[in-house]
Amino acid sequence: MAERRRPLHMRRHTLVLGPVHENGDLVQEFVRIYAKNGRYRRFRLREFAEWVFRRGPGPRRLAYPQIALMAHRDEPPQYLYDAGMRGIVYREGDAAAPEDLERISAYGAKRAILLAEPNAGRDVDAVTIARLGALRTRNRTAHVFLEIRESRNLPLAAAVGGEGAFAIDVNRFVGLFLAHHLVTPGADTLYRDLLTADGSEFYTYVYAEPKELDALEARAAREPTANFAHLAKEAYERFGVVLVGVFIGQGHLLRGRDDLIPVHALTQWANPLEPPAAEPVVHAGGAAGEVPVRHLRGFIGVATTYGPVRDFGAAFLAGEVGAGRTAVITDSAAPKTTPARLQTWLTRSRFNERPVTRVVVIGYSSALPSFVRGLCRFVPDVEIIAFVSARGDAQTSMRDRLAHLGFESEAVDAEQGVIRMELARGGRAEVHVHEGENLVDRAVAVLKNSAPIDAAAFLADPESYDADARTLLRALRFADALEAGIVPRAERLHVLVEFQMKAKGEPLRERLRGQRCGYAEDERVRLTMVSTDELRSYFMVHSAFVPGVTDLYETLLSAEEDELLRLDLPNDPAAAPEGDVGLGELLEAFASERIIPVGFEDRSGRIWLNPPPGHRMPIRDIAAVFVFARHDTVRRRFARPENAGTAAS
Repeated sequence: MAERRRPLHMRRHTLVLGPVHENGDLVQEFVRIYAKNGRYRRFRLREFAEWVFRRGPGPRRLAYPQIALMAHRDEPPQYLYDAGMRGIVYREGDAAAPEDLERISAYGAKRAILLAEPNAGRDVDAVTIARLGALRTRNRTAHVFLEIRESRNLPLAAAVGGEGAFAIDVNRFVGLFLAHHLVTPGADTLYRDLLTADGSEFYTYVYAEPKELDALEARAAREPTANFAHLAKEAYERFGVVLVGVFIGQGHLLRGRDDLIPVHALTQWANPLEPPAAEPVVHAGGAAGEVPVRHLRGFIGVATTYGPVRDFGAAFLAGEVGAGRTAVITDSAAPKTTPARLQTWLTRSRFNERPVTRVVVIGYSSALPSFVRGLCRFVPDVEIIAFVSARGDAQTSMRDRLAHLGFESEAVDAEQGVIRMELARGGRAEVHVHEGENLVDRAVAVLKNSAPIDAAAFLADPESYDADARTLLRALRFADALEAGIVPRAERLHVLVEFQMKAKGEPLRERLRGQRCGYAEDERVRLTMVSTDELRSYFMVHSAFVPGVTDLYETLLSAEEDELLRLDLPNDPAAAPEGDVGLGELLEAFASERIIPVGFEDRSGRIWLNPPPGHRMPIRDIAAVFVFARHDTVRRRFARPENAGTAAS
């Protein structure tokens, strides 16, 4: 006990404050991604000085992170005894008390992650913001990433945290993530790779050294603009980086204390093949396909580690990449080096603008409002039928639940217990309010004589005694109704289930196996199980680890600019061109369409995100290409009228 109250003496470390015992995934993922990138750690003059003059430890690249955890419990989390947890320490204390923060060297922290207290009820954001305020009394410069559960509290959190504070609207992000899982088959695999240390992730490299900025000035004098299509091809083929964007800035952008990148001074330009949408990029001279070198401040790419993105950035400064010129991207231009048959094959790709048309949602979570809004923004004319239980044991009243969805409780039809509303892009929604426990029976009774459904989503109510058990039971009951033919369904059905611990959903997979659940071409039921706790943890870690990535995910999920979309290739492999293809050729082939491919799916259902540059696949074996592109661009070029109203395969 005395050891856990002894003050720490740390510098440049990471703080994790809040319910750390329940967030082992977050801490363990931070350790994994740090270890994966540990060899790229920078040596620092301070370490040499302390080594020489103060007999401190010799400078070295640490293979483990320095993390201090603080929560109210006396005992440390059990996962700290696992292998690989070296460098992580725990102290008991109140994260809103400045004197307790002193014991974890808050004044010397480089970054902090503030986790929401799930047991705080309506005061959850108040507790988080109080902790943010206490931290800022001890450290004004650390980058702070905090969970906010109510969107209206975001401006207040930003005001209290000031520069370098990043308030993340967790429920909104989770809802949009779930919507993406429904509208983009395979998105669950893509995001698992992008948000974990298992595969490739988004990394950024920012020019924030005086010598780098001088080199940019010198290159801009020789070459005012750099062609993005040419850069993207070289980045992949020579460095294994799928380049998806750049940072634009004005003046000299220098590192802050502890080498922190001042990302607030940067403007993100995602997919520079498209004309810039942000005014700072326009004023800097950005044009479709052409990046203004004088105002270039960094690159954004998908890579296995940070190192290849860094190496590409250094090669650009040295004039080793981007020196050649390619044609300015226009709608009619075609990459000359792409074989004609491959180009023809790719232009027959199809974008299914309506992968789902009639979606049933059973259960309530705080992500439901953004899930509904995301679906109606992604899919025109979507019909959503939601069933919400007015249980007596819920902390959040039905009035508040309806208010989050944009309704007033007085709008409920007293006789039918249903509210109807019009959504964006021609969509429609019905919310059925059920008094009682058996929500699935109510859903089955409403749906049994209606039009077929092509998607069903089950949300985990965080206010349940055991949210996963309740969700599993509901999904199993609904599966029985599907198998019995009581609920009409489309030829293909996508079932999305939100769990806190995804492993608890395995009985559902077994139950649906008899209905040919899987990921092959002949599937009839596609099951996607998502742990939103994992999504939240991985997103918080990735945001804290990679400068500027929070804004990139805002772009990906908002359906307002560039997104991760799926293009299905023709379903006639026999007519495909002979030979094989690599992602480099796809990058070149799609450049004229203002589209950046990031990976593909083979006909067995396996997804390859940022495959190695030497990886090639027979053209006939590719079922779909995942691209980073603007929705309107892809829709205009690849949408087919016959796609409307069909479920995704």
